[in-house]
Amino acid sequence: MHVPVYIRFILKVAVASLLLMMIFRITLFFLFIWSLEGNMDIPHTDLLHTIIMGLRFDGVISAYILIIPFLLLGMLSFFTDKVKPFSSIVLVYLIVVYSIVSFILCLDIPYFLQFSSRLNTGALLWINYGEYMLGMILQEWSFLIYFILFVALVISLSIYLTKLVKKYFNDKPIVEFGKKKKYLVVRILSFLILGVIIVATARGRLDEKSPIRMGTAYFSNNQSLNKLALNPVFTFIHSLLVDRKNKGRVNLMDNEEALILSTSLLSLKTNDSVIIETRNGWQNFNGNAMLKKNVVIIIMESMSSFKLGKYNGPVNLTPKLDSIISNSLYFDNIYTAGIHTFNGIYSTLFSFPALLNQQPLEDLMEIPHTGIAQVLADNGYSTSYFATHDPQFDNVSGFLKANGYENVYADYPDEWKLSTNGVPDHIMFDSSIPILDDKSENNEPFFAVFMTSSDHKPHIIPGNISFTPFSKSKSDQIVEYADWSIGRFFEQASKQPWYDNTIFVLVADHGQNMGHTYDMPLAFHSTPLIISSSYFTSNPDTLRCLGGQIDIAPTILGLLNIPYSNNTMGIDLFENKRPFMYFSADDKIGCLDNNFYLIMRPDSNETLYMYDCLSTVDYYDENSSKVDSMKQYTYSMMQATQYIHSSKNLFLSD
Repeated sequence: MHVPVYIRFILKVAVASLLLMMIFRITLFFLFIWSLEGNMDIPHTDLLHTIIMGLRFDGVISAYILIIPFLLLGMLSFFTDKVKPFSSIVLVYLIVVYSIVSFILCLDIPYFLQFSSRLNTGALLWINYGEYMLGMILQEWSFLIYFILFVALVISLSIYLTKLVKKYFNDKPIVEFGKKKKYLVVRILSFLILGVIIVATARGRLDEKSPIRMGTAYFSNNQSLNKLALNPVFTFIHSLLVDRKNKGRVNLMDNEEALILSTSLLSLKTNDSVIIETRNGWQNFNGNAMLKKNVVIIIMESMSSFKLGKYNGPVNLTPKLDSIISNSLYFDNIYTAGIHTFNGIYSTLFSFPALLNQQPLEDLMEIPHTGIAQVLADNGYSTSYFATHDPQFDNVSGFLKANGYENVYADYPDEWKLSTNGVPDHIMFDSSIPILDDKSENNEPFFAVFMTSSDHKPHIIPGNISFTPFSKSKSDQIVEYADWSIGRFFEQASKQPWYDNTIFVLVADHGQNMGHTYDMPLAFHSTPLIISSSYFTSNPDTLRCLGGQIDIAPTILGLLNIPYSNNTMGIDLFENKRPFMYFSADDKIGCLDNNFYLIMRPDSNETLYMYDCLSTVDYYDENSSKVDSMKQYTYSMMQATQYIHSSKNLFLSD
């Protein structure tokens, strides 16, 4: 055979590389379908298209990986017959690179099932909390299995590549037919042909257009199929390059234009009088006395509205919350700013939106914020934050203490801690009652925030409690437990003297990927917002106005009739109305009104859906004016926020 040995070696590695990535894609597909309980009808032609498109993206990654071995071995083939020393370098290179690839492939599966997105730099947001993440992996079997798979894969690939190198290079000439001149043309042609193949494969396209891009994968109205066609190594590297280009900032429109637009759009009017002037600050005070009521905010881990039955989600999992809603003001059209707990904490308490892959509690530590705690503290309130586990995680404690929180409570006996999430929710609530009793003794109002965590993997339902779940699945049982814990807290609080003078606010930190209708699932953003107090018991109501976590603080302060300057992106939902609500999910941005849901993806297509019936028909082309209005609203708010943060603008704090 006159084909050079190194070419046969490269081709063999290439085939193994493509096979490895395709196996992971097929595995992810079946796990995805299983998670939907088979509720997805996929045409065979679309599935075939996904596989072919996936091969193109896999080919891109494989080609880039093999360029270095090809050039090294190919150039050596013109000067020497034996390359055993160099083959060792190639072996080490391939083992290291494919170990990294294997890690990404293994991490991508749980990441996709959790966030409905292929791996991107959002996965790096917790890189500084390795011990916590390792503990979570070791305690949650569904995560542990991927770690075990990664280790097994690295060992298997190392053995395979070592045998392959020995087979083709140990004590054998790199060109088996020697250095005879009559074969020089064959060697040159072999090198050039394989080089052209590798370059063409790395481009992913054979025409004169630009190389393959993220948007190339979007061939179907089924966005999940489009995502499955992508390669996680490709998406991760792409997001790294985008982050580097933008220096970690959003770059959606000109800063000056964004400030002008956001100011105009937030200058909402009620009864022909300007209520809010965000950029200049405003005083929300009508001359009436402040209510001086206690305020308790419960940020509920992963408590999507879907868990309360919205959009045909599971029902009867939250009887306690349902009961509270029946005697409260319930906002039925509210959305979380992002898909991570730090997004929920920041946006709820400081009224600024989530900006894609940014982590505000760490990135904005040096920028002073005037959130609801600081406003209340300035008006005589004590301010506290309660957590179930280490409050240093995500820099929560540091950020809160720097911005108006007097106390952060999360110190429990070790024997009470059941997992990396610390103590169960009901332990946190039980422990808080005497603390709140003490704070109310002098008739001074208190502000307290609770962050639950039990409805987060690893799911552990504590024993020796008066709770019996009726659901079969652990994921549903933990929702029942979280609901029971909140009901228990309300029952205990109702026996305290401060209860009737307290406004309770309940909202999710983010939702959960329970519905895969869209690649930016509404279940991840739709949240209940409950305002409960004896102050409202005589007039409970369900409100359909659009809003978000960023509107909670202004709405509460409006209820309390406390004077303050609002320099945020939030509005008082009782005084103003939003035309749209916007949010982000690491690398995607969503915006909706009462009918349409616009999803904006980087370097790929944008889609517009009628979400009330979870339609997958794309109405983008026939609603250009609607799309332009939604994008203008969203981009101006997010870009203005970025400007304020980046310039350390004092709009954040008076």
